Amino acid sequence: MRYLIVFLVSTRALDASYAQSSTCFTDWSAAAAVVKSEELVTLDQLTKLAPVKFGGEIVRSALCESEKGHVYRLTIRDSDGRLKSIVVDAKHPF
Repeated sequence: MRYLIVFLVSTRALDASYAQSSTCFTDWSAAAAVVKSEELVTLDQLTKLAPVKFGGEIVRSALCESEKGHVYRLTIRDSDGRLKSIVVDAKHPF
């Protein structure tokens, strides 16, 4: 339980600082249209490659638009159950 509390606190800080520089989609049907029109990597593709590329499974995701383009904000759970937050380019995440 201690890990979860630490994660929630750190995620809130990350969300607050990141929200200032980007806009995230809250509706995945709207995000799907952006993924298609911008030719972004799909969340399904990220999910399949997450264990190899990110060292765990995706447990939370958001597609966001920043000054530099679209990014995915991901929460990854590793094989030990630890959570980490990463931000990857939505067009070239690997």
